[in-house]
Amino acid sequence: MDFTLPCFSHIELIPGGASRDVTLENAQDYIDLVLHYTFHESVKIQVQAFKKGFNEIFPISSLSPFLHSSCAESELENVVCGIRCGDSEWLNREELSKNIEPDHGFDRKSNQYQNFIKYITEITPEKRPEFLKFLTGSKRLPIGGFKSLAPHLTLVLKKEAPGQNPDSILPSVMACQNYVKCPQYTSY
Repeated sequence: MDFTLPCFSHIELIPGGASRDVTLENAQDYIDLVLHYTFHESVKIQVQAFKKGFNEIFPISSLSPFLHSSCAESELENVVCGIRCGDSEWLNREELSKNIEPDHGFDRKSNQYQNFIKYITEITPEKRPEFLKFLTGSKRLPIGGFKSLAPHLTLVLKKEAPGQNPDSILPSVMACQNYVKCPQYTSY
């Protein structure tokens, strides 16, 4: 091995890299250079083109009010990335019932739907981000919480195969549609 990009021997990671061998002593340097090239140098042109295009639609200078205050920074982060799940965004049972739709085998009176709502209210703050990531693909909710999810979170029946016990089936999701597919469990 030499100090060239793997599979691209014409790309030297350092001047004269094609004639410098990778050894145990310099292996970490080689790894660092490969990572730097792969994740920084190789995408520079694309990042610059993205910034130029973004700037044409929404001038980057318009973001300057967000760059001078920690409060404004968190506001911009919330708009772009969503809100972290604190107690104020994690709704009570009544609010969740308004914002989570039952469908395809469940209605608002279904035991499974009621148990699902109960389960969500009991999730600890530490586990909420991972639960949200399972449900929606993101560890954060949009501004406005569950009611702002588009499409709304929907609980649907996951049918078991003939002879299969529903209690042995795990729930699954379609994160792109915010669908939670849940079997008809026999208990909470």
